[in-house]
Amino acid sequence: MILKKPLIIALLFVFSCADNITKHGVELKEENIKKLTIGKSKQIVVEGLIGTPTLKTTRNEQDIWLYFDYHRNKRSLQKAYYSKYLAYELTFQGENLVNIAKYTLEDMKELEIEPHITKSVTRKENIFKQLLRNIGRFQGNNDL
Repeated sequence: MILKKPLIIALLFVFSCADNITKHGVELKEENIKKLTIGKSKQIVVEGLIGTPTLKTTRNEQDIWLYFDYHRNKRSLQKAYYSKYLAYELTFQGENLVNIAKYTLEDMKELEIEPHITKSVTRKENIFKQLLRNIGRFQGNNDL
């Protein structure tokens, strides 16, 4: 009985030091990206091969599809860091793929993060005011 307590404390300490890994995005496989052909691959083929993009946008009358695959690690008492970061930007003119750009963890290190934080009005309200304000917004089962 005496040894169980220190053993449990030691196990809790060891497990608290383990990495907490969160995975985000789509698992991107290099062999699927290599199957794409600039000028020939259509949007429907790309989506079938790689999956739904994380983000779709338009720039200069071209469709831009962004795919992200990254792992964020966090250990207790340490700052979070990225152990994997991979992003692809696929550009389409009409239905045809016209460009593929790849971004890695090294590319991410060159970006400057904007430190400005937008303040939210709802943070000034307590939880009861927020709940009361939102009561009128729900209209039956259509909102579920």
